[in-house]
Parts: sequence; C-alpha cells; structure tokens
Amino acid sequence: MATTKTKICNPKLGIKDQAIQIAKRLGKVNLEDLVGYDSDSFTYPQTYAFYNGRERSIAIEIPPVYNGKFHHKPGLVIVFGECRNSDAIVIDYWTIERGSMNGPTVADFTDEAYQRRIYLGYDKHQDAVTIILCLIEAWLQWMPTKTKGKFELPATARLLASA
Repeated sequence: MATTKTKICNPKLGIKDQAIQIAKRLGKVNLEDLVGYDSDSFTYPQTYAFYNGRERSIAIEIPPVYNGKFHHKPGLVIVFGECRNSDAIVIDYWTIERGSMNGPTVADFTDEAYQRRIYLGYDKHQDAVTIILCLIEAWLQWMPTKTKGKFELPATARLLASA
C-alpha cells in the first residue's frame, strides 16, 4: 500500500497556478524596458502573497514616490490570481497613499477596486501580463495633478479586458 508523504512546507504558499503562471511571465520583464521608466523617480515593486478568502493571489506593490519630503505620486497595487467562484483570472488594482511593510491585505482592498475588477478567461495568461504591464506603464506616466488624483485603466488594457 502506497502512502502519501506530507511536505513540511508548500513553496507556492497556497497560491493558485493561474497566479503562478502569470508571475513567471512577469518575472521575465525588465523594468527598464517599460515606457515611462525613470530610475530617479521610481521605487522598485515588491511582490507578496495576497489572500482574499478562497482567492490565493499575488500582489505587486509599487510604493508611493516621494520627491524630497513631499508626496509626489501615490503608489500602485495590482493583485492577480484565480477567481474564487470560477477558474477565471482576475486582476484588481488600486492606488495607495502609503507603502506597506508586509504587503497589502484584504483590508486595503477598496470598493472601487472591486467594482473595476477585470475578469479574463482561464488560459488568458498573456492577456493578463499585457494588462498588468499596461497598468504599470500607465502609472509610470501618470501625473496625479493632471487627473485630479484619479488613476484609470489605460484604453489598450480596457480593450483586452472587455474581449
């Protein structure tokens, strides 16, 4: 009789494969290749596990940018993973006024982010990567003073999200 061995540690941290596949693809992208990247005014992103009930996702947090003592631009959080009610891919995003020390949590998840949640089909990993990169590039080029502080999904990403 064969017995199943129980592992001491799950290196995936319970993250679903949908999010892992997207993260692997994003891991091949160089920040320096993104439109709007400027090393003098950019704080490097951090990656965290993100748990929202049954959704086991990955969060990318780009901390706010400060120009000396003054706030220059809010940060950006992008969460991607598998939807809890299906095997669709979901992408959520919102801006933050302060960076976190331990990553974003469900308590940081805003109603606005939930309302603009993006759903993609099960195997649409590359579309998810494209949308996430569009969000990051839009954030890099975003000037909050010109948009009354509102950050929106770029038109190219909106087209993919509605397909």
